[in-house]
Amino acid sequence: MRLLGIDPGIGRTGFGVIDTWEDVVQHVEHGCLETDKNDSRQNRILDLYRQFSEVVDRVKPDIAGVEHLYAGRNATTAIQVAEARGAILLGLAQRAIPSRAYAPASIKMTLTESGRATKFEVREVVMMQLGLEKPPQPDDASDALACALTLLYDVMENPDD
Repeated sequence: MRLLGIDPGIGRTGFGVIDTWEDVVQHVEHGCLETDKNDSRQNRILDLYRQFSEVVDRVKPDIAGVEHLYAGRNATTAIQVAEARGAILLGLAQRAIPSRAYAPASIKMTLTESGRATKFEVREVVMMQLGLEKPPQPDDASDALACALTLLYDVMENPDD
């Protein structure tokens, strides 16, 4: 099975792809999609949608995990992330790729057994579980790989969801 993890954002969206079969989990690729901060918001969303569609069409995932929106204290950022997340969900739905959503604390808890783990701690677990020699960069890509691993464990525990 091929799993796609996504850390959505209007400026940068991280993605991470892993394959699994039997007891093997293998890193396929990771990266970051970026939009031009000087462009209009609607053009940035369109650009993100196009870039994301190219990735999905190339890697052909069986299922995707998308990080839930974390609003924090900045409503403007939350709205922009929600819009980016909408473009991503649209791209998945158009291709009939099922998706599951995970809150950042849930991803941290799944991988480190602490919902308050640091990015460094999560990245270390990602590197260990995927056998990576160097930390995935940027952080958005590392977060996306963490989301993909969370999806894997969720699918293993709840295959029919």
